[in-house]
Amino acid sequence: MIDNSIFVFDTRKGFARFIRLNFSNNYSISTCTLRKNIEEYKLENYRFAFIIINDYEEMVDFLTIKKNVKYVFAGSTLPEVNKLLLEMTEIVYLDLEVVKKKTIQEITASLKFFELNI
Repeated sequence: MIDNSIFVFDTRKGFARFIRLNFSNNYSISTCTLRKNIEEYKLENYRFAFIIINDYEEMVDFLTIKKNVKYVFAGSTLPEVNKLLLEMTEIVYLDLEVVKKKTIQEITASLKFFELNI
């Protein structure tokens, strides 16, 4: 069963901690910080996913998550990957260079929009 839970994939853990601190009051959040552990999660049970791509190998994980989760937010620490993500219309691009307060506002607005359109 899909609910309003959030799956966060971040191998460096900083963004995962940021999401947990700012959104755990309203959402159930699961965090995966190791690539080898991603198979332990039933991705199809999550409505939202946040993915931070820190390594080119993580693109495989991104595609797996994107295939299984309805609403995907993604950003990268790699400039080439960011260019690719910006061109994707089926995800919400996360600009990791933006000030945190603005990021929280944008994420909150997107989550509310998606919840209304379920």
